[in-house]
Amino acid sequence: GPDGTIYGFAQYEVLDPRWFFALINHLITVGLGPVKTTVNPPPVIPLGAPGASSITIALVSDWGTGRYTLGLDLKGPALDVMNQLMSLNPDYVIHLGDVYYSGTPRPESIEDRLLIPEREEIHNFLNNWPRANGKGVTEGWSFALNSNHEMYAAGAGYFLDALGDTRFSGQRNGSSASSLFALGFGGWTILGLDSAYFDQSPMVMVGSLGGARSAQAQWIHSLGLDPTRTIVLTHHAPIDYNATGLTTYTNSGTTYGLWPEITSPTALGAGPAAWYYGHLHNGIIYKPGLTATGSSPALLRCLGNGALPYGAASGLAGNSEIATYYQTPNPGDPTGLRIMNGFVLLTISSQGEVIEQFYQQGTAGNPTLIFSNSYSLGS
Repeated sequence: GPDGTIYGFAQYEVLDPRWFFALINHLITVGLGPVKTTVNPPPVIPLGAPGASSITIALVSDWGTGRYTLGLDLKGPALDVMNQLMSLNPDYVIHLGDVYYSGTPRPESIEDRLLIPEREEIHNFLNNWPRANGKGVTEGWSFALNSNHEMYAAGAGYFLDALGDTRFSGQRNGSSASSLFALGFGGWTILGLDSAYFDQSPMVMVGSLGGARSAQAQWIHSLGLDPTRTIVLTHHAPIDYNATGLTTYTNSGTTYGLWPEITSPTALGAGPAAWYYGHLHNGIIYKPGLTATGSSPALLRCLGNGALPYGAASGLAGNSEIATYYQTPNPGDPTGLRIMNGFVLLTISSQGEVIEQFYQQGTAGNPTLIFSNSYSLGS
């Protein structure tokens, strides 16, 4: 397809019959309701050791596939992507969401047992997530966002299994787990937001904070942030893949969508300096000043290419609002359709410079840098 979607029947391709499980789980969740939670984020978390001159943060999205067979690749790309990511020794690793097919939990009740197949959050995510960061730290170095696929199983695997793991202990506020977080270093605040829990769009596909005056928006506003010193992380995308418009939906006469909600005066108040997200299964780096965002200088980056199969996006070719996108064919794919998967590494200095490096899988086991850029506080 023009957005890189592969219309095939192999695992995780769009016609894979096992997506039926996600639909069934979503219908169960609509009927029974999601796991009960509250917007109760921990205080702003300072990153790095005292006096650190810089920190590194790896971002990967749509990575929770576990091992799967696709063509000649007998284990799928997720493990290879993570091994190559960890070879860069990041201080922190953040998953921007999606564990497939529905991020199901370990069964603890009759209701949980209806979520089939079970234990996806453990088998396809936690069991393959590294036990320590690049410096040997074992607790609180990982963060994870909520997503549409994990909400298909009521968010149970995400809130109970993933955020219950000590690697994600930074997202706990007392006895409760939070799908929101704020991280601070070098004058920057990195906001991790929940675009899935309150999303009422069909199949939770568009993304929403719950409205521009929701509790989540109020929490953002309460932080009193300077948008030019803020980096936003969400699972869902604020714009269409080809930057032709904002992603929004209307429910009972009210329009919802991440860009208008986050930039509202009741939340952040303007576009952030940078916004990293997944959901769209591709890797795309947009230029600042997009028409869709009203010429906002925000840097928008789509990172939904962590492990799912995707192909060359013909709909991005020649697009003047896109700096570059992932296009390298995977030599191990006998169909010739798949593109190499990837991730991003952010290096943030104590003086506020951010270097963003976009990597794809390297065939020799080392990641290949395909794009690099830098930005600074207030720029």
